[in-house]
Amino acid sequence: MGSRVTLFQGVTFGVKSWRPDQIRSFPTIGDNCFFFAHATVVGGITIGNDCIIGANTVVAKDVPDGALAVGVPAEIHHGKGKESMLSWAA
Repeated sequence: MGSRVTLFQGVTFGVKSWRPDQIRSFPTIGDNCFFFAHATVVGGITIGNDCIIGANTVVAKDVPDGALAVGVPAEIHHGKGKESMLSWAA
């Protein structure tokens, strides 16, 4: 997990399954990311820098830098995470 990561209540990082080839395959998290309430991130995936993972979202695939992920399964919106963070600072 990178620096300046914010986790709200009930966020889960875990493995995709209990099969021997998956049991040590945890997510890698970049810098300056936000994980809203009850987001779930599973498997040996990468969440890039400056990403937002929405509430109740289930992520099981890579999320590129600056993206927003929402829904079940996660729908990736390129550039929207970084864009939202910039609007928060305004």
